[in-house]
Amino acid sequence: MQKELKDAQLKAEQKESEFNLLQSQLSPHFLFNVMNNLYGIAIAEPSRIPPLLLKLSGLLRYSVYGGKKAFVPLKEELDYIRAYIEFEQIRASDRLNLAVDMEAVNNQNIQIAPQVLIVFVENAFKHAKNSISPKISIDISLKIKGNFICLEVSNSYEPDKSRCSNEMEDSGLGLPNTVKRLDLLYGKDYNLIQYAENGFYYIELNLKCKEK
Repeated sequence: MQKELKDAQLKAEQKESEFNLLQSQLSPHFLFNVMNNLYGIAIAEPSRIPPLLLKLSGLLRYSVYGGKKAFVPLKEELDYIRAYIEFEQIRASDRLNLAVDMEAVNNQNIQIAPQVLIVFVENAFKHAKNSISPKISIDISLKIKGNFICLEVSNSYEPDKSRCSNEMEDSGLGLPNTVKRLDLLYGKDYNLIQYAENGFYYIELNLKCKEK
C-alpha cells in the first residue's frame, strides 16, 4: 500500500510539474504576439497607443495572475477574450469582417482552465491576417449548452501561405501546449475538432463545465 501511495504521489507531482511547465510556455507565447501587435500599431497610429497600453495592462494582469490558477471563473476568461478581440480589431481596421457571439456568463461558479480559449481565438487572427486577401473573416461563437462550454471559431485560411510564414510557425507554440493542458485538466471531458474547408479553418471545442 505504501508503494502504491508513493507511486501515486510521484505521478501527481509529475503531472503538476508538467502543468506548470506548459503554463509557463503558453503565457510568453501570448505576450509575444500582443507586443508584435502593439509595435505595428505604434508605427501606423501612434495616437492610439495610450488607451491600448491600458488594455494591455489588463491583459498582462490576467495573464500573470489568472494563469497561476488551475481554474478561474468563465466570466473572467471571456472578459479577457473580449479585450483581446478589441485589441485585434484596432490592428486589423477595415480589413476585418468580424462576427462575435459570446453568451454573457455571470455565474461565478462556472469555472474554466485559464488561457485555453484565447489560444484558438488568437490563432484565428494570426491565420486570417496572414492571408493576402484584402478582406479577412473571423467568426467567434461561445455558448453554454447543457453542461458544456461550446466554442466555435472560423477564419479565412490560406494553407500554402501559412506554411511559408515564420509568424505562422511561431503560432504553433501555443496550440500544442493547450491541447496537452486540456488532456491534463479535462481528460475525457472535452472534445476538439479542427479542419480546413473552402478557404476557411474551423475549430469546435466542447469543454465540460467545472464548478466550485
